[in-house]
Amino acid sequence: LYEKIDSLSSIFYKFQLIVSRAGAATITELMLTNSVFVLIPSKNVSGNHQVLNAKYLENSGVCKVIYDIVDMSYLNIIYEQFYDTKLHEEYRKNIKKILVKDSLEKVIDLIEK
Repeated sequence: LYEKIDSLSSIFYKFQLIVSRAGAATITELMLTNSVFVLIPSKNVSGNHQVLNAKYLENSGVCKVIYDIVDMSYLNIIYEQFYDTKLHEEYRKNIKKILVKDSLEKVIDLIEK
């Protein structure tokens, strides 16, 4: 536990596995730091965007998603994800495949056009 963290991405490298919601800013930081993560998207957000973000990443082979925390079975998923180092390598490889390089510049160029 940390009292206050000014920049989450600055500590992501310390963790073998991160369990997180699936907001756009968070998953961007997770991917930019090439972290291994499990997403638990919130269903109570406008446009259901966290579930859509999570599904896209799961389908891209970047992470595992837990859609419902109804019983304790989700702990087994997290446990399996934590120890599967071969899967970690695959996730990191797939992150590099879908990560858009120079995205800020591309958005600015698009706006200017």
